[in-house]
Amino acid sequence: MMLIPGLASAALRLSGLVAIFLVAAFQAALATAQSDTDVASAPQVGPPVPPNLQRPSIETAFMPAELETVMSEALAEAPEIRSSRTLRRAADAELDAARWLRFPSISVNGNAFGVGGNGAGDTFASELQIDQPIWAGGRIGAGIRRARAAQDLANAEIRQVRYQVAETAINVYFQAVGALAQIRILDDSLEQHRALVDRIGRRVEGGVSPVSDLNLAQSRTAQVEQNLAFARAELGTAEARLSELLRQPDFAVEHVPPYRPIYHPPAEGLVDRAVACDPELEILAARIDVAEADAAVARAEIMPRLSAQYSRSEIFGDRVGLSLSAATQGGLSPLALASAARQRAEANRLDVLTRQRTLREDIASDLVANRSAQNRIATGIDAARLSEAVRESYFRQYVAGRRTWLDLMNAVREAASADEARAQAEITAIETSSRLALRACQVIGFAAPDLADDE
Repeated sequence: MMLIPGLASAALRLSGLVAIFLVAAFQAALATAQSDTDVASAPQVGPPVPPNLQRPSIETAFMPAELETVMSEALAEAPEIRSSRTLRRAADAELDAARWLRFPSISVNGNAFGVGGNGAGDTFASELQIDQPIWAGGRIGAGIRRARAAQDLANAEIRQVRYQVAETAINVYFQAVGALAQIRILDDSLEQHRALVDRIGRRVEGGVSPVSDLNLAQSRTAQVEQNLAFARAELGTAEARLSELLRQPDFAVEHVPPYRPIYHPPAEGLVDRAVACDPELEILAARIDVAEADAAVARAEIMPRLSAQYSRSEIFGDRVGLSLSAATQGGLSPLALASAARQRAEANRLDVLTRQRTLREDIASDLVANRSAQNRIATGIDAARLSEAVRESYFRQYVAGRRTWLDLMNAVREAASADEARAQAEITAIETSSRLALRACQVIGFAAPDLADDE
C-alpha cells in the first residue's frame, strides 16, 4: 500500500507532537505527586508542637481593645508590609516559572547559505525544534522545591514584618499611656502643691510660719512642674511616633486602659504557643529548605539530561528522536556549591536553637515582670490608700501644731509617689500581657502560620 508523501509527513509530525506532549503531561503529573510527597515529608524545625497548641485559641486577647485598634490601623497602613507582599508575589511568579520548566521548549532558527552551500540552490532555510525534557537529572524538581521554599520564606517574612509592626505599636502605645498616667498624677500633685504654697504664703505674711517653709513649698512645686514637663514631652514624642505609624496627623492617646485581673495570663503552654507561631523560626525553617534545594540543584548540574525532540527543517525534513547530553561547568565546582549549601542549612539549624533559647528568655522575662507587677499592684493599692490617709492626717496635725511643715510636704510627695508606683505597676502588667499575647498568637490576625494577611 502506498502512502501519499505529504500525508506521511503530516502523520509523522503529528505523532511526534503527540508523543512529546504526552511525555510533558506525564512529567508534570509525576513532578506534582513528588512535590506533594516532599511537602508532606518535610522535616520539622524545632521541637514537636502538641496537637492542642498548633492552632492557638484567639477567643480571648489579653490586651486592651484600644490597643488592638491601634495595632490593626498600624498593620493596615505599614508600607513595609505592602513591600513584603510584593516580594511574596514575586516569589509566586518564580514558582510558576520553575513549574513551566516541565513543559516543552520551542525554538525557530533561520540559516542563510552562500553559493555552493548545502541548501540545494536555496539561500535560506528555516528549522522548527521542540524539546521536551524526560529526565533532567533532578534539575527541574530541585528548582521547583527551591522556588516553593523561597515562597515559604516570603510568607514567613510577611508575618515577621507584621509582628515587628505590631510590637512597635505595643511599645509606643504603652510609652504614651505611661506618660499620660504620670501626667494625670502629677497634675493632681501640682494642684495640691500650689494649694499648699498659697496656704503657707498666707501664714508667712501673717508671721505665723518662717519664710523657709514657703521656700520649701515652692521648691517642691518646681520639682513637680519639672517632672510634669518631662512627662508631657515623653507623651508628645510617643504620640508623634504613633501618628507616623498610623498615618494619622495629630493622633492623641486620651485614655489610660483600666487594669483588670485578666492581664496576668497563665504561663502553662505559653512557650509552646510562641514556638509554634514564631515568624523568625518560620524564616529559619524556610532558609533551611532553600539551602537544601540549592544543594540539590548544584548536585543535579553534573547529571546528564535526556529529552525528546521533534524538528522540522527544510534541509532534513521531519525528525523525532531522543537527545542525551551531559556537560560540566568549572570541573567539580557544582559539588563544592552543594557542600556550601549544606553548610548554610546546618548553620540555620543551629540558629533555630539560638532563636528558641532567645524566645524562652524573652517570655520568661515578660512573665517575671508580669508577676512582679501583680504583686506590686496588690501592695501598691494599699500603699496609695495609706499614703493618702497619712497626708490628710498630717495636714490636720500640722494645723493643730503637732506636725512640722516638712512632715506635711513629705507626706504629700509620698502619696504622689505611691500613686505613680501603683499606676506604673498596672501599666507594666497590661504591657507585658499584651506582648505575651502577641508572642503566643493570641491576638486576632496572628493566629497561626497560615497567614491572616491576604489583601
